[in-house]
Amino acid sequence: MDAATVFSTVSRRFRILYETGKAIDFEIVCDDRSWKVHRFVLCLYSDVLACACDGRFREASVKRLDLSADGEDCVDALVRYMYYFDYALPRSDNICTSHVNVAILADKYDLPNLVKLANKKLADRLAKVPIKFTTDLIDAATLAEEATGPMEDFRAALAKAAVTLSKTNISDYVTLMKALPNLAQSVAVQLAAELAEMTLRNAQPTEFYCQACNMMCEGVKMGGKVRKKRVIWYYCPHCQSTVHYDASQPAGGNRG
Repeated sequence: MDAATVFSTVSRRFRILYETGKAIDFEIVCDDRSWKVHRFVLCLYSDVLACACDGRFREASVKRLDLSADGEDCVDALVRYMYYFDYALPRSDNICTSHVNVAILADKYDLPNLVKLANKKLADRLAKVPIKFTTDLIDAATLAEEATGPMEDFRAALAKAAVTLSKTNISDYVTLMKALPNLAQSVAVQLAAELAEMTLRNAQPTEFYCQACNMMCEGVKMGGKVRKKRVIWYYCPHCQSTVHYDASQPAGGNRG
């Protein structure tokens, strides 16, 4: 049985287990809403949740975990992910902010794959729909900045979308940068990476001595000034490093 078949079988059984409510032995609540769940499922996903449902905490004795502080939509996403390996949020004007909150909640309870899924949903949304200056986007980006750890993929996707916006609608791009000044550094890095990639794509290969590989390699030659000194860079495709030399020395002059 291949991995895809195993996953399909397991996910179907998890779904049936949740929908039928068979062998329910724990409850998660958020305000007036509750979800009937299984302690073994919570333990499978997270050591943090395992402590809450099978440890010395009060939640373990009453078999009830109150997540009212985390928001109903986010808690529903967490529960559904554990049984369906996916989640969906209700339509709203705050969809990006909600995905960020799901990622933060997942990080809080140590579900790294749910963190990745929330980031992917945000990145896919930015890739499919031209970026628009909305309160939701600004709130989501600001929240992601404050929650640095789990939101790296979203911030990278947002920077990439901002770079695209700079080429299609400079007015909206300027407005976005003013609203999110902390995004400017990531955008600058993205623009530099695109410029470097374009340079590498158009440059002619040149033989040089790569100190990292300790051998002669065929790489890409670039140039510039550092502290008023002319410096030559060579990009090595083998080790993907950049080696620089004083322009007054030959490329092989620093060998050994």
